[in-house]
Amino acid sequence: MIKFSLLENAIDSIEYGLEYFEKAEKEKVTKYYKYAILSLFQGTELLLKELISHENIIYIFDKNSLFRNCNDPFSPKLDELYNCKSIDIKEICITIKKFYPNYFDNNSIKIIEKIAKERNKIQHFAIDINTNEIKENLTLLYGKVIKPSFEYLNDNNKSIKNIKNIFDDKIEEIFGYHKNADLEEKILRTKNINYGRGCCYNCSNYSLFVINEAQNLYKEFYCTSCPINLKEIDETKIRECPECYCNSLLYYDETFQGICLNTHCANNRDGGVLIEMYPCEVCNDYVIEGKCLCTE
Repeated sequence: MIKFSLLENAIDSIEYGLEYFEKAEKEKVTKYYKYAILSLFQGTELLLKELISHENIIYIFDKNSLFRNCNDPFSPKLDELYNCKSIDIKEICITIKKFYPNYFDNNSIKIIEKIAKERNKIQHFAIDINTNEIKENLTLLYGKVIKPSFEYLNDNNKSIKNIKNIFDDKIEEIFGYHKNADLEEKILRTKNINYGRGCCYNCSNYSLFVINEAQNLYKEFYCTSCPINLKEIDETKIRECPECYCNSLLYYDETFQGICLNTHCANNRDGGVLIEMYPCEVCNDYVIEGKCLCTE
């Protein structure tokens, strides 16, 4: 008898996806990248449904389908649910953002939608994508979606910490993110360059480097694990961070949000948390977490 719970099914697919990912990197066989996309995305979809089911199992099913196939759609039986249509990835993203805003940001939703499109190409059409883009997308999927999903489950008494650690180790084994960042740190020290190292808001790896010209004077930042970088930081776009109270919050045009460049800030330690920040329509300053100087 074959039996997998929703969570076990998700973990199994993610595990196979990482194995294909590793084979693709080592053997340079393109079909393994395709299998990696399919398996990792399937596992991600199941993992997100597991999270949604913690609110209520019926939320992972189409409402019309529940009413059509279940005697009591608000308390359906398991056999009835097997006949129901589950929600699509668009609805999953909306529901996840609604229930778990502290674990998933807009970048999380964007990478889910991006890989969903590639998955659909494989399943229904043709695919044309370079391997570097696949690596970048799957890295972001793991860092921005899979990893925070496990963190939520672990925070809510699901004993999966060892699973998360195994997957983290596998990702490190494939890409060597920490090794690359450690090497970059040695180079910066050798060159006597003033820098800070923190978590990247984009990929969540501890590989974001902020180069300082002097104390609280930031020159550039970049990540050694993903393509994020800004060669010249515009000081006029820097304000006080509401978390660490340093003059280190940069309005970053790429995200339309704020990034704290102080690598000692809690927002850096917590995985590169973005701060709500956008230009004020009334004055020439910025609205930060709903507040602007012109309205105070």
